[in-house]
Amino acid sequence: MTAISEQHAHITWVPGSMDRVRIAFRAVTRELNINRVSRVFGRPALEAMYLKGRHRQTVPNNFQLDQL
Repeated sequence: MTAISEQHAHITWVPGSMDRVRIAFRAVTRELNINRVSRVFGRPALEAMYLKGRHRQTVPNNFQLDQL
């Protein structure tokens, strides 16, 4: 069961790029370098991006994309 305060950020590749990803959280979408995502969310996020092409990251309720 998911806690009410638990939310998810969705990460996908930017089409045609090798190192840019798109992260969507709430109604905001932002493009970042894959290295930045790896530093913030860790190895599981990086592995999921290269193996599956997408990742869903659990983030705290007070998470903002501006923090990245």
